[in-house]
Amino acid sequence: MSDSITFHVKTHSPILMKPGDTVDFDTPLTKKTFSQQDTIALSDHLGIPPKSIFMHLHKVVGEPIKKHETLAEKKTMFGMKKFVSEYEGIIKEINHQDGTLVVETYSESAEVTYSHFKGTIESIESNMITLRVNKFKEYPLKEVSMDFGGKTMIVEDSIPLSTLTHDDVAGNVIITKAISPVEAVRLEVLDEAGTITLHEIAENTPHNCARLKNVSDWEEIAKSKLPYCIVDTQHNTMYLYE
Repeated sequence: MSDSITFHVKTHSPILMKPGDTVDFDTPLTKKTFSQQDTIALSDHLGIPPKSIFMHLHKVVGEPIKKHETLAEKKTMFGMKKFVSEYEGIIKEINHQDGTLVVETYSESAEVTYSHFKGTIESIESNMITLRVNKFKEYPLKEVSMDFGGKTMIVEDSIPLSTLTHDDVAGNVIITKAISPVEAVRLEVLDEAGTITLHEIAENTPHNCARLKNVSDWEEIAKSKLPYCIVDTQHNTMYLYE
């Protein structure tokens, strides 16, 4: 028997996953793309008056252009003179005053964001992901800084946060009653995925953090054996799941 969680992912980049994919914390979620605009002196290349370039173009504003595709051409005494694009992108502007063409191109960066959740993707719509899991419990949050998630590590009062090592913390969402600013910075240095607390979060805490809304939820969460966690800013909710 399985269940489903629907949560929001805040990103301006396309989500790389698709329905049916089984994902984990090593699965790429997004890859940033960057755009730039390149200006082509088309009238100079073809030797035509700027105001006449529209008569020779194969493309209009808004159309895609591929690398090595013919952008424009003109007849000569010896046949056809062609201008072939060096770029792949979108035609953004055609300037009939100076005879130039502007192409917007896109390039991918090496900045990849990886999945902060694990399961099977059922659907993706407008950055809302429905994830199939075995079972889950949800808890309302009073404060939340951003979307995050990972493996769950519940730290009891008897375990000082100062004793945790990189092996304990890295990639895990730490769930604890309270955390000081110094402890928050230390956990961030140890590569934690985020911290969820019961008590008030210190101002300017420099990491992924959230605060539980209901004090009464703490005992149930502390006893939870659910190994994974998702924090959703849009719904102010924490999901524990397996």
